[in-house]
Amino acid sequence: MRYRFVHTMPTAWSLEEQELLDEAVTFTNDYVGDDFFRDVSVFISEKLAIDYVVIGKFVQPDNEKIRTLIAVHDGEPFGNFDYDVKNTPCEHVLINGVCFYPSDVADHFPEDVALQELSIQSYMGTPLTDVDDNRIGLIVLMNIGEIRNPNLVQTFLTIISPRIEEEILKGEQQAAG
Repeated sequence: MRYRFVHTMPTAWSLEEQELLDEAVTFTNDYVGDDFFRDVSVFISEKLAIDYVVIGKFVQPDNEKIRTLIAVHDGEPFGNFDYDVKNTPCEHVLINGVCFYPSDVADHFPEDVALQELSIQSYMGTPLTDVDDNRIGLIVLMNIGEIRNPNLVQTFLTIISPRIEEEILKGEQQAAG
């Protein structure tokens, strides 16, 4: 499947921003490698200057937990884990769709201890869906400072997300036999 960039927001991108979006399209279309989730997370972290990138999927059967497929800090993987989505910004992503907290996200979610411990200030998350638009997981971006140019970041994730969804679903099919 080939992906193409279709931008619907009324934003005029600078040449540098357009090149970044083109890089996302190229990565999505041309990636060949053995560790897709690691590579795509590092790509996102480096290209968007993001401190933490987490890609996760629902833990069945109750969908109240996320199991990370990859978690990176400054482009380096730091181990996978499961976490409850209740009382976290991720809960809002899974219910409402894309969520962006430009600052003080930890103040909005005092029960999310990880936000406090990591000194996270800004957060953006986007849901991952299957072909029937059912939520299967999410992509989370977290920064100690602000996430710069959130419209560009959201568009970048819109380009990358279908390939991530495809890889999750392919992994589930392979695991099912």
